[in-house]
Amino acid sequence: MPKNKIQITVKKLVIANESGALTRFFALDRPIQMAWKNRKQLAACNEELQFYSDKLKELCEKYGTVSVSNPNAYVFDVDNKSVAPGTEGPQKKLFEIARAELEAQVVSTIPGDPVKVSETVGTLKVSDCEILEGTFLVD
Repeated sequence: MPKNKIQITVKKLVIANESGALTRFFALDRPIQMAWKNRKQLAACNEELQFYSDKLKELCEKYGTVSVSNPNAYVFDVDNKSVAPGTEGPQKKLFEIARAELEAQVVSTIPGDPVKVSETVGTLKVSDCEILEGTFLVD
């Protein structure tokens, strides 16, 4: 079992996931020893991303209300008459602060080592390399 762990902020992990960089990274071929050592990374990433999603929903429920027009979206400060339409009210500000704190947390539960670029076969976008550099990918 790998003793090393990948260290990445929640925000960077979310960006890597939403951009597709993680999917492309995990699709790269690599030597069997490296692939075996890092085999649990995908599941760990998915677990962390689900945890983030759950916590983000809790923050939305705490500071906002479900949108009348879209049940999958939250709105903030809708009942606050002192907040002009199109401006950020106190609940939205509190939500943004809490979300920033959540996204600043360091994830240290992803097992394995960063992969050396020279040990991979396949293609990544330049933006993928920028996102994954120093965490999942190293020179």
